Amino acid sequence: MGSGPLSSTAALHTYIASLLKASDGRESKSPLLGDALQIYSSVTGEEAVTPAVPKPSQFQLSLRVDKALVKHMFRSLEDGGDQAGIARMSAGALAEPFAAAWLCALPNVVPFDNRLDPAAFQVCLQHRLGVPLKGESRPGVPLQQCRFCAADLDTAGHHALVCSSQPHVMQRHNAIRNRVARLCGLGAISYEKEKGQRDPNLKKLRPADLLLKDFGPNDNRDSALDFTVRSPLTPNLLQAGASSATAAAEKSKHLKNDKTCTALGWQCIPMAVNTYGGWGQEATVVFKKVVDSIASASNMKNTRDKAKTVSFVYNTLGVLLARKNAIALIARYRSDDAIGRSELSVASSFSLG
Repeated sequence: MGSGPLSSTAALHTYIASLLKASDGRESKSPLLGDALQIYSSVTGEEAVTPAVPKPSQFQLSLRVDKALVKHMFRSLEDGGDQAGIARMSAGALAEPFAAAWLCALPNVVPFDNRLDPAAFQVCLQHRLGVPLKGESRPGVPLQQCRFCAADLDTAGHHALVCSSQPHVMQRHNAIRNRVARLCGLGAISYEKEKGQRDPNLKKLRPADLLLKDFGPNDNRDSALDFTVRSPLTPNLLQAGASSATAAAEKSKHLKNDKTCTALGWQCIPMAVNTYGGWGQEATVVFKKVVDSIASASNMKNTRDKAKTVSFVYNTLGVLLARKNAIALIARYRSDDAIGRSELSVASSFSLG
């Protein structure tokens, strides 16, 4: 379920197809289509004629093509300076466990809504493929600053996905926490939300977004799950030459929470996911136990059903993350879209507190 040859190459074809559908045969094509077709030509060695984009059955699934795509997506990996660091961290984020899960999800609505509307799906593919994200402050004038905090906007979507001047970041965090809580419920795992130290001097330190009772992966201690979504393009990670955004996030959470959790008799477990959808190692251990619990509660007997449950867990979380990312991206780059207007109106009615 990682970023294998199928996921990246299929994403490119799907993205091109979505742009073709959006143009609806008009001669005036989206400028994004030109970027996408250029990538297609670069990685396949074929001229991409607009009406003749290959069908899914014609996907080239060789590892060579996929590596070429990743290299083109994030410019040359051999280049020096910031671009090399961005290329390395982005490619690494796409290779982390289950980063492609949202691409593999069937658009079900029960028990969770695993659908993405066309605008959200398209901008998520654009972000994944490294097609530059651009906006206009007015017709013909490039958008260079965030609409909400006036910070510089980058074409990789980094600022849009971490900007806290609107409640997108908090809502994404809470949505993921709530979805995991519901998954725990399916496995008959007892949990509480937002638990922490009761000392008045430490009242702001809540190491448990979810406190799972008698759950510890290695023992029966209560487990304090602390969720975080990290961008691999965060400047301090690039400057430090970090190898993984989720590994860095796990280390940071342990430094912050271990002392408090130990005093409370809990085990601190960081639940880190990068903005491309790849989960950290500690989170995958938790999800393995959640899957086992769901399988047990559902009386699953064979390995095929259990494998489907693994996909079910990661697919629904991947789609949820993609949907929340899309809201933040569209609100900043394409606020003329329907999803930008409606979601922005709802988001703006909340206070960050």
